[in-house]
Amino acid sequence: MTAGGESDLVRRGYDALSYHYRSDDAGEDRYAPWLAELRARRLVQAGAFIRADATAIEFPPRSFGAVVCLYVLIHLPLAAQPGLVQRATGWLRPAGWLLAVTGHSTPAA
Repeated sequence: MTAGGESDLVRRGYDALSYHYRSDDAGEDRYAPWLAELRARRLVQAGAFIRADATAIEFPPRSFGAVVCLYVLIHLPLAAQPGLVQRATGWLRPAGWLLAVTGHSTPAA
């Protein structure tokens, strides 16, 4: 399986599992009021929000003061992780910050 295929498999898996974890909801509208209060577009009106494959998206060098990868890397195929970290560091301005949740060992096969 290719890295892109593995990433798509992970995304589809999380999409499917989300309904299992939410199976006790009273319906789709249960969390809507909370989400409306927390939406980033409301708090950062001038922000740009992009949904994309982290292993494929491109940004110009030195575009950001910080890159945050919370629980992203550990859910990517192992072979895709070093390339994403290298690309993300290239997106940082000098003295920029990379905040990432990482693992400390390879999972057992």
